[in-house]
Amino acid sequence: MAMTDYQEGEMSSVQQASSSRPATIHSFVWMRAFGAVAIVILHAFITVQKASDPASITFLRDTAEAWVSIVLTRWAVPAFFMMSGALMLDPARDVSWNKIGRHVWRLVFVLLTIGFAFCIVEEALEVGSLGPAVVLEAFLNLLRGKSWDHLWFVYRLIGFYLITPVIRPYVAQASRRELLAVVAGMFLLMQGVNTLGTLVGVLLWSPLDLAADLAWYVAGYAVHRYVRLNRQVALAGAGSLLLMLILRVVYHDSWMSLPEHAVVVPYAIAVFAAFEHYCEKPVRDGGAVKLLADYSFGIYLLHPAAQHALVRVIDMGRLPVVAADLVAIVVPLVASVAMVWALRLLPPFRDKL
Repeated sequence: MAMTDYQEGEMSSVQQASSSRPATIHSFVWMRAFGAVAIVILHAFITVQKASDPASITFLRDTAEAWVSIVLTRWAVPAFFMMSGALMLDPARDVSWNKIGRHVWRLVFVLLTIGFAFCIVEEALEVGSLGPAVVLEAFLNLLRGKSWDHLWFVYRLIGFYLITPVIRPYVAQASRRELLAVVAGMFLLMQGVNTLGTLVGVLLWSPLDLAADLAWYVAGYAVHRYVRLNRQVALAGAGSLLLMLILRVVYHDSWMSLPEHAVVVPYAIAVFAAFEHYCEKPVRDGGAVKLLADYSFGIYLLHPAAQHALVRVIDMGRLPVVAADLVAIVVPLVASVAMVWALRLLPPFRDKL
């Protein structure tokens, strides 16, 4: 989602003397565009359900929306992490401390502006007023990482960028077998432990006390470099998807499709590989895909604000279910594109969104 790295995959003219990989990774452009829409769809279902009368959320409706969400959206966050890792960890790319610093600053700037504004709104609504104490508490919440829920991605990515110089030397010298083994081990020791703990109902000690999403970041380069869509990858992805759909019915919860759990791993990797297999072709200039890809980070940041405002204006419970979901997808998507366009007119935001 962040423009800080994989948009550069579209625009970079990095020297590829030792590699035949193209500087422009067209599949990442397609992935950013579809991923941005996927996140809006995911949050639309959640927003509409929260705004609806609980009695109207039947088992059938809840399961149907959850299944659609799993199929269409749950690959997106892992894919965004993997795109970041694929580019930032690529030994063929020049990733200096200065470059990492610029990437980190862009994300910090977003938190200090948009994230801080979200914190102020949330604190003011909770307290019922706006004053210096509210602003101070909002700033402390920002420092604690307690802005709106979806901004966890930004906080996490800052950390991954900062440790990138530590990871890159190993990735550069590791063989295919070694790197894939390390990635598999990370998924096992992080996503695997989280999933086992959820299944047994006990918070288990993790051998690697790291954010589970780091596995996606490291896997990005490994998958981009060594994994291709074939029968085995497709079958593993299909099996993973089927298992998620079954577990959603059994547990009546969507934990299994979250990126910190192991069940979604084969599916997300298969979708990533499918984009690389089928979409390595340029998008049309001036087209919707190009626009959505270019605005993907801003769409991710701003669409929840549009969705929250929407449910305050429209009583979603009075609309037919499908209509409510469509309204909560289309209107915030268009609104967030408009907000990104407007913010880019301001010089400080021009190269940040």
